[in-house]
Amino acid sequence: MTDPTFSSAPTAAPPEPPRLFLVDGYALIYRAFFALISRPLTTARGENTSAAWGIVNFLQRLLATHKPDYLGWVHDSGLSFRHEQYPAYKATREKLLRVGLKPVVAALAQRGVKGRTATKLAPADPFAGSVCLTVESCRAGSVLVADLAAPAADRLRQRGIVVVARRELRSLRPEPGDGLLRDRDALVLIPAALVDEVAEAAAEAVAFEEFTADQVAQGGGVYGLHIPSGERAKQAFAQWRRMKGR
Repeated sequence: MTDPTFSSAPTAAPPEPPRLFLVDGYALIYRAFFALISRPLTTARGENTSAAWGIVNFLQRLLATHKPDYLGWVHDSGLSFRHEQYPAYKATREKLLRVGLKPVVAALAQRGVKGRTATKLAPADPFAGSVCLTVESCRAGSVLVADLAAPAADRLRQRGIVVVARRELRSLRPEPGDGLLRDRDALVLIPAALVDEVAEAAAEAVAFEEFTADQVAQGGGVYGLHIPSGERAKQAFAQWRRMKGR
């Protein structure tokens, strides 16, 4: 029989440690934006709110489901190792990601380049980069087109290299230096010699569409604006870009 004199009281369970959640800001922004790329959410003025809507919904679900004690939002700050290894890492890449697939395909068609897309792919996060076909030739910001085992692919992704299986490109035959832009369920392969030119042309087209929508929202007409050829349209567009920082 146990002597009650030496019996110990049950110890209380230690308190749960606080939980911290860190959100990869740019990854979530791109994912939220391109999730609705085919049917974007817009305001009455034509401003795209898909990313804002997706981010708010994600954060609300995270808070309701996991109830974190602390929540951090992480952005790139200053230069990264990718800039050191590849100075032009973000310039064209971010321009392509910002404009999306349709303006890029249209810019290629204007230059007589067609049949460079693969559609109805399994959903994936968007990316853009320069194609490499061997591991040795890849650097941060590159897209390696190869069939690799999962561990090897994961190691490359940790170095800032995107890995795409050859089957995902269907009948497309990439060359080293080609640009590859992937949105949620499709991709386009851009000839190496046209990557910068097409990215700039697509960005220009998207900016002009936004400018036209802005003019109409403010009560202006579209005559002379829908085609950026007239002097009045060019001057107004240039002034709008300076004002918007575009």
